[in-house]
Amino acid sequence: MNLETVRPAQRVLSGPTLPTSRGWLLSWRIIGCCMTLVVFLTLLAGCCAPQRLRNIRDIDDFMQHVVMSEKPVLVELYKGGCPTCVALNPLLETLAQEYDCQIEFARFELVTPVFVVTSPEIMELYHVYFFPTIILFTNGQEQKRWVLEYDINSYRQRLNEIADANGQDCQNIR
Repeated sequence: MNLETVRPAQRVLSGPTLPTSRGWLLSWRIIGCCMTLVVFLTLLAGCCAPQRLRNIRDIDDFMQHVVMSEKPVLVELYKGGCPTCVALNPLLETLAQEYDCQIEFARFELVTPVFVVTSPEIMELYHVYFFPTIILFTNGQEQKRWVLEYDINSYRQRLNEIADANGQDCQNIR
């Protein structure tokens, strides 16, 4: 068998050549830059959006703005850096806008990203073991609890009942 006839056949069977390592490196850098830009713009948009959720700082703040509130209060108890908690933020912002004058909305970072409990008293008193935990309070008493719940209609159902029971008309308040 002639060596000249084997080589062209090997070239056909070997297929196209892969890009050089420089080409792959450049592709990954471009993808990385695009991803960084998307994350930055997302964070920027979130930081500039109006915040309707009150940030509770400590147990005294919790008592004042949740337990002693004259209005019903929906509180998100969350862990800092929790991706499922972050995913819930747009839903809570939507609800806060819909029930603006009838129900207060608040957030309390119960556990920091490095697993430090900011208020063991609240964690123990309300038996919070999973994040996010959402609790609806009326007159300082827990009325409804949602744990790891992301269906906006399950919130609306109970919030409508509370808003109707309070009988506040947002048009007259504004």
